[in-house]
Amino acid sequence: GPGHSYTKYGLVKIEDLNKAEEGTVVTQESLEAAGIVTKNKLKLTKIVGGNVELTVKNLTVKAHAFTSSAVAAIEAAGGKCQLLNPTTNEDLEMDDDEEVEEVAESSEE
Repeated sequence: GPGHSYTKYGLVKIEDLNKAEEGTVVTQESLEAAGIVTKNKLKLTKIVGGNVELTVKNLTVKAHAFTSSAVAAIEAAGGKCQLLNPTTNEDLEMDDDEEVEEVAESSEE
């Protein structure tokens, strides 16, 4: 309804992550520093999947949101998804967000 604030995210795609170094921690800042993505004018970053396989192994990807396809792609390549607090940019404990917790639990089997 009126007054609903839509959260806008700067989007980072799986194909952007494919340009990262294996085994590194990937953030919006590190991608910008490497020239992989342009400066995100929005404060929040969302990782989105697509029809692309993540070929870089063991990444730790830090962002404020992930689509389920992005989580699947990152975890399939042995990586980890770390949610960030939108206010402080600190790492969130996974149990702050039940949806992500379910994803984490189901992938451990």
